[in-house]
Amino acid sequence: MALSLTLIISNKKDLQDALVVVIELISRLPQGSGITEQSAYPKFESSYKFEILIPQRPCSDQELLFHMATITSLICEPWTFYWRGQETELIFNAAESASYTAPIFNTIRWAHLQTLR
Repeated sequence: MALSLTLIISNKKDLQDALVVVIELISRLPQGSGITEQSAYPKFESSYKFEILIPQRPCSDQELLFHMATITSLICEPWTFYWRGQETELIFNAAESASYTAPIFNTIRWAHLQTLR
């Protein structure tokens, strides 16, 4: 089992500039987390998309939800929670009311954390 975190980083001049944000984020995630995909994101100007794989040991649904909440609390808030049986998703949309755990994360425009089973 693993978790997938998709990020849209905005207001960065190039992919390397956006990568600085993602590297800082990965340093806060569980060991073994890493980028599986990175590309320009044409829907928004000066934006980049990153896919991060986060290893997850087998656990109960309750432990998994706690782990996902812990991961999202390292980044920003609020997150919208969706649960459909074995599928769990948390989604963040940047807004004026959003708060970030570090100033470097304030360019995260959208994020999606989901289970991969």
